[in-house]
Amino acid sequence: MKKLLIVIGILFALIIGMIGCTAMMAGVAVDVAEDIEADIETGAATTEGDAPTMDQGLGSKDASADLVSVELGPVDIVGWHTPTVTVKNNSDGRSDYSVDITLTSADGSVQFDTSWVYIQNVEAGQSATGEGLFTAEDLPAGVVINVVEFQRTASV
Repeated sequence: MKKLLIVIGILFALIIGMIGCTAMMAGVAVDVAEDIEADIETGAATTEGDAPTMDQGLGSKDASADLVSVELGPVDIVGWHTPTVTVKNNSDGRSDYSVDITLTSADGSVQFDTSWVYIQNVEAGQSATGEGLFTAEDLPAGVVINVVEFQRTASV
């Protein structure tokens, strides 16, 4: 009986500890989210800047005109960002899009994270949005999203 009470006590302590850690992490994530959202609202976080040259990858034609927008998105409860990429298919047929993006400092000297977004089966004239994932935390103000590679291929 004594061993059972000890095991129950240890389990209880572990559960309380996990709840405390979860609450602490949620509080930190909310603080970071508020900071980044303020940066976005004030223009400190942007997709503008000295972006590297965009590669068309395996795509046979330059489809950069199909790229409508790339947005950083808010910080989630874990402290990560979900960037969104919106495309509009300007070709004559159904297409797939592969987009490599980076998250860098404003001057491009530091790369914080990379992500890949894949959007499938976009019909001619249709717009579509896909999501990626940036797991970098504690980002400074003024981070920039760069599209490094944007390719359009025919859907199979």
